[in-house]
Amino acid sequence: CNNFKSKNLYFIIKKLSYGFVKKYNKRRINNVYFDNLDKDNYIQSIEGISNRFKIRLRWYGKFFRVVENANLEIKSKKNFIGFKNSYKINKINIENKIFKNNKILNEILKNNLEINLLLKNNIVSSVNTYEREYFESFDKKFRITIDYNLKFFNSNLKICKKNFNELCIIEIKTNLKYLNNISSITEELPFRLSRFSKYTEGIESFLD
Repeated sequence: CNNFKSKNLYFIIKKLSYGFVKKYNKRRINNVYFDNLDKDNYIQSIEGISNRFKIRLRWYGKFFRVVENANLEIKSKKNFIGFKNSYKINKINIENKIFKNNKILNEILKNNLEINLLLKNNIVSSVNTYEREYFESFDKKFRITIDYNLKFFNSNLKICKKNFNELCIIEIKTNLKYLNNISSITEELPFRLSRFSKYTEGIESFLD
């Protein structure tokens, strides 16, 4: 949703009939996405291929620092259902020079040899960072997240000049067995449902 201040979104979410309350304090999320030279993951995403995946390194808090608890995540999608497998990266020093000549990939592989095959022939394709707020329904069956203050970078950490300050992303998440109940929540939201991928947005931001 565009042109919505986060405090207005809090008010809308707290009025939902499922009784959503704030679950955690807000935190900054940082992602580095990997793809091959042909950008197959990106192409599959924009073409809406039913079975596809993407690979990202994720950590929380300050962007540049020694990260002790990063995760390499493989996000898969089968039709409309998403799945995620995570691999713990024990320690990695996130700094400017690590993005030169794809050095970040070597640092990840040193941490966990199991993921060599997953990252074979991949390079850094996109980087983003944003703040996230968390809400949970009273019955704990549904979660809502709000992402804002989005910033996108290319593989060399050149920032995208496009202004995303007024963009907020709202996601509703639940277990498969409660999936049919989501419509009762979305019907109360004053927004048109749409598909949005931060990965594809990050790639396309540098295509102009």
